[in-house]
Amino acid sequence: MIDQRASAVAIVPARGGSKGVPGKNLVNVAGLPLIAWTLLAVSDADLPIRLIVTTDSQDIANVAADYGSEVVRRPQDLALDTSPTEPAIVHALREARVKSDALLFLLQPTSPIRSKGTIDRAHAAFIESGRDTLVGVVEETVFNWSGPPEDPQPMYNTISRPRRQDFKSEQVVFRETGSIYISRVAPFIQAENRIHGSTTLFVMAKSEGIDIDDSHDIAVADAVLNRNQTELP
Repeated sequence: MIDQRASAVAIVPARGGSKGVPGKNLVNVAGLPLIAWTLLAVSDADLPIRLIVTTDSQDIANVAADYGSEVVRRPQDLALDTSPTEPAIVHALREARVKSDALLFLLQPTSPIRSKGTIDRAHAAFIESGRDTLVGVVEETVFNWSGPPEDPQPMYNTISRPRRQDFKSEQVVFRETGSIYISRVAPFIQAENRIHGSTTLFVMAKSEGIDIDDSHDIAVADAVLNRNQTELP
């Protein structure tokens, strides 16, 4: 639930510009602006969370306010195509005077699919782990290759091709969803990095791993979110 007095804070970074999909954060996905799905996920959580959107766009700021979020206006030098996310998060934390011992959720709006309860389960996993950072991930196929296409290296034994279920736990590959990162404010600011110290992985459902980079991703997210709404009791 959104509670602007809560000790936990969710920062949602949302620039107005985007190279791949113009105006991406406001593109209609399953009937709502893309960013709205992340704001609703915070609203649907049982954990009280202070919600802050950092943006350089007035249109995004208006949508954020409509969904109950605070807004921190991002300086232009932190909103360029080449600008990393972390400095904008640090700026937002300082501008909003978030306490140094607060629990920090970094929720990227370009990963719009979070199942009901995901934020609460991630929070519980982070607390139980005792680690410095939690990273949301999905399991990827184990039949991976690395390197350039003209000189690839298999990441599994191609001569004695194993069955998927024969892979050991340490061989399983995970991909960051971009959907959720959890840490504490003070060490995040000190490291200026979403992943710092000791890390635990929070394995999410495959459908939650969609990251919006192009029109195909939008179509897939649209279909999944529409299906999820249809399946709600």
